[in-house]
Amino acid sequence: MKLRNSTLAAPALGAVCLGIATTGLGIAPAQATAIQGSCEGGHVQFMSETPIGMEAEQVKARLDGDLHTCQGTPTEEVGWSTDFVGEASCLGVKGQLDAILHWAGGETSRMTGPFTLNGYMAPATNTLQIVEGPGTGGTVVITTGPIEKAGGSVTTCIDGPLKNVGMPVTGATFA
Repeated sequence: MKLRNSTLAAPALGAVCLGIATTGLGIAPAQATAIQGSCEGGHVQFMSETPIGMEAEQVKARLDGDLHTCQGTPTEEVGWSTDFVGEASCLGVKGQLDAILHWAGGETSRMTGPFTLNGYMAPATNTLQIVEGPGTGGTVVITTGPIEKAGGSVTTCIDGPLKNVGMPVTGATFA
């Protein structure tokens, strides 16, 4: 028995089309891409439930922040607020950050990673992963300056426990 090429071609073509449809090689959902931009400044506020002193200890706190004068990002301003568990003293704060960025246009991105605020020492630079929303797969590097009004806060921290400190954000870069 002889088979013609055209007799074999139709079932083969059907199998290929079915294979494409069932393996997801057809239309795929759009993938988020990293943001390529920066922000000139901002602010971070650390508000601890547990007073902090000269000795490092575990704390539960609220960490609020904002970035402004942004370029190449979904909006010119973005803010975040999150619960924070880590170690803190008058000399700094260390812990894991898991926060939602709230873009002024209503979109949200989630950033995660180790986060440090250096008390009265050098500025801190934190590289966080963007794991959801605009910028997924990219990073944001946030640099903070020293505690605002450090002279008053140092005295306050040495004389008695401190619960609330603010720091300027000196820049942020999205990549």
